Formats: sequence, C-alpha cells, structure tokens
Amino acid sequence: MSVMIQPVSIPDGVDIERAPNGKDRVSEEELRFFDKKTVFYDLFTDPANEGYLVGLGPPLLNLASRLDGMKLVIDGKKVPYKWRDHPELKLSVLKAKMPSRHSGHGARTVELQFSDFSVSVSVGQREEQGRKVIAAISKDNEVPWISEWVDHYRENFDIDDVFVYDNGSRNRGELKEALKGRAHVVDWDFPYGPPGKTHT
Repeated sequence: MSVMIQPVSIPDGVDIERAPNGKDRVSEEELRFFDKKTVFYDLFTDPANEGYLVGLGPPLLNLASRLDGMKLVIDGKKVPYKWRDHPELKLSVLKAKMPSRHSGHGARTVELQFSDFSVSVSVGQREEQGRKVIAAISKDNEVPWISEWVDHYRENFDIDDVFVYDNGSRNRGELKEALKGRAHVVDWDFPYGPPGKTHT
C-alpha cells in the first residue's frame, strides 16, 4: 500500500531558496545537502476537523515574509490562514478553514500563490482518525528486517496500521511489494541536511 503526500516546493528555475538558521554553523560542503526548496512536506485536511486545511513543513526562516504575503485559494476561493514557525520542533505549521461547499465530497483544489510562483495540489481526506498507528522513517534498510519489524508491532501492540516513510531507498519497489497489505509505504523524498547535525 502507498500513501500519497502533497508537498509544496519552490519550482526549479525560481531563484528562491530556504536558508538555514543563522545560529547554526553550516559549512559550504554541508550546504550541498541542505533542503533549500521545500515549503511544506504535506498539505492535508485535519483528521480531527475535516473543515480545516493543515500544512506541515520545515522552518521557513528567511521565507517567512513570503508566506505572510501569500494568497491561499481553496476551490477557487481566497481564504485567510495562520502559520507559525516552531523552531524547537524544526517545523512550521499552516492552518486554514476550508470554504464550505454546497454539494459533493472528494478532493479539494488548494493553490498557494506567492509573488514569484504558484503551486496547486489536490488535497483529499485521509482515514487515520481515531486509529492507533505506528510510523517510522527508513532509508536503504533491509526489506526482511523492516518486514519483521512491521509484523512484531502489529502482533504485539494492538496497532491498527503501520506507516513507513521511505526517504529515497534504492529498494523502495521491493519494500512496497513485501509490505503490501500489511503497511503503508510513504514516498518521503526530502533532503534533511548534513548527517548528524541538529540543524537538519
């Protein structure tokens, strides 16, 4: 099984980059690995209140003023939003009330309009509310080991579901095939920055 996320990134060709925190000492070599283009890792409807849109991303730091000046358009209607950087969590959070619709269900069209570029994504409803799930991130781990880990938690901890966030593994196809019907594999292809550093 696979879960689709709805990331928002600065498009190639747009000369804007997210900078690291000025308090962190980052060498030129380390900057090669820094995630300069991600604005939000995922946009989704709030599982506790489907009337709200949530965006989770890295700290925006030097891009904060651009987010302040952004227009958020949902299903063709401009909506107000709030966002906040949480440096202690290395995270930023956006929240907005979805405009009501007269009929129908399904995905909503969400457009983020910045002064230099726009990004449009389709945001659907997810079914994780009220369920006990476990999640882990993985990169190039052995498939049999991950498979045993999934079975261990499912059998011993009364887990409803398992999510494995795969960070660009070479064996992702094999992993998805091995976990089919037992766990969700989420394509999580975001650079995190220099290994072992707290500013990732």
